[in-house]
Amino acid sequence: MNDRLQAFSVLRSNLVAERARLEARLKAINQALGGGEAGGQLAAAERVEARESKRPGRPRDVRISSVRRVIQNRPSSGQTLSLKQAVIIALQGSQKLSREELVIAVVEAGYRFTATNPLDSLSTFVFGNRNIFRIQDGLVSLV
Repeated sequence: MNDRLQAFSVLRSNLVAERARLEARLKAINQALGGGEAGGQLAAAERVEARESKRPGRPRDVRISSVRRVIQNRPSSGQTLSLKQAVIIALQGSQKLSREELVIAVVEAGYRFTATNPLDSLSTFVFGNRNIFRIQDGLVSLV
């Protein structure tokens, strides 16, 4: 027990000494760069100011709900089709498809998935829109 305490004490004192050496070295680097001790803090403040200047903010007369509505109805990332349009196109040609077949048909219709697991994304969409899609015996069809 006493050996462990002594070992801890030695290791701690070595770490404190190492920290002091590193702080002295960092101070010398800051002075060499012309910033003195406050150079690091000044650079951080400049980064925050630059980041905030890049964010213009939204105009005051735009309501959040209208922005969300536009974003939700817009096909994302340069897509020509929304997921809803692609699924409807894929299901119009055939009566019923399994989820796996539907993913393939949606991709062939021209939709590009950005999710890492397209099957999960498509399943969530289909099961969340029961007013458009019917799921029976594991097969998806239009209502």
